[in-house]
Amino acid sequence: MKNTRKTRRASLAVLAGLAVTGIVGASAATLGALNVGTLGSGDDEVTSCNDDGVDIDFEVTLDGTTYVVDEVVVSDVDSDCDGKDFELTLFDENDDVLTTQTGTVSLDAGAFSVSGDDQPAEDVYHVSLVVSG
Repeated sequence: MKNTRKTRRASLAVLAGLAVTGIVGASAATLGALNVGTLGSGDDEVTSCNDDGVDIDFEVTLDGTTYVVDEVVVSDVDSDCDGKDFELTLFDENDDVLTTQTGTVSLDAGAFSVSGDDQPAEDVYHVSLVVSG
């Protein structure tokens, strides 16, 4: 009978250990519900006011001996974008920002113009346009 008691005690000790582990594990699982004031998450559908792309052209003029970008013309813009905010950035070959222009889309026949800030045309390698709002 002594062996049976030792086996029962060992079994009870193991069961008690598992129960404690289960409680600790369940408590740790609740840590996912913490609220942190500076971080957050969520999801939302991001839609586009223009889902089939736009055309971008540059109007350049000769300034002395240098061709400069007077205006950037954004055309083939859906009317859903009218009145929304935009940010247009011109970049050089090293992806450095040459100029950033912001404003509100004001369509005229599906197009709007943005100042090129007289950037030398030879320095402009690509453009980024973000429309939001």
